Amino acid sequence: MGENSKISWTHNTFNPWWGCTNVSPGCDHCYAESFSHRMGLKIWGKNSARRYFGIKHWNEPLKWNLKARESGERRRVFCASMCDILEEWEGPTPGEENRMEAERLRLWELIEQTPNLDWLLLTKRPQNFSKMLPSSWINHPLAHVWLMTTVESLDYLWRVKELMKIPAAIHGISWEPALAYVDFSPWMAERCCSGFECGCKGLPINSPPYLDWIIGGGESGARCRPFDIEWARKVRIDCFRGGAKFFLKQLGGHPDKRINPEDWPTDLRIQEFPEVKR
Repeated sequence: MGENSKISWTHNTFNPWWGCTNVSPGCDHCYAESFSHRMGLKIWGKNSARRYFGIKHWNEPLKWNLKARESGERRRVFCASMCDILEEWEGPTPGEENRMEAERLRLWELIEQTPNLDWLLLTKRPQNFSKMLPSSWINHPLAHVWLMTTVESLDYLWRVKELMKIPAAIHGISWEPALAYVDFSPWMAERCCSGFECGCKGLPINSPPYLDWIIGGGESGARCRPFDIEWARKVRIDCFRGGAKFFLKQLGGHPDKRINPEDWPTDLRIQEFPEVKR
């Protein structure tokens, strides 16, 4: 957890617990799993325990919320970097799933208590939004709750379909680690032209709801997989046409090792954020 996160698209990170089970190729070189191993924690996999936290940990977002209210500046909170809040998990011993469910309910309560923070709920299990989110949020989406899912390749476009079933102030995609070009335009407000060429008046050709935000980036680390910057160019163009904001986080470590955005091609120095109509 951090009040000043090193992740460029968020201010803070918060984890209701640590630990997860890998579900797709995007998890193969998971930084959270590697970090937990370096700390000597056995919290990864369906047969491992999870790490939980005390009241001091849970009070931190309340402090962030107060600071945001006093400053008048909203803060983004990435939840969660060391777990998946929608994981279905039974644990190595009977009854442990009840602890996780209790912590999840505690998280929903915390989010409701911190309206000056924008909570970015990112998951690889968007099919569980419908049964794990509070029903009141689905019926009346909260303006400070952004729903997001990870899509690393075409094989996981089904996650977008599941995400878009749930109403939200912001629908976002983490295309990271990007393992291939993915066409997200069917979920954008794509226009066939500027409105003059064919008489369409520039109106969207797809049906709402629309994707609001895509975060993209190549994989980093010693075993990182290739990332083609032409993929990023295509997604950038798709976002421009479809009205979604695009945030390129990094080019990746193979074959491109340019870390600083100032060293990227000019057309890829794009780090945009969506705006919520409050």
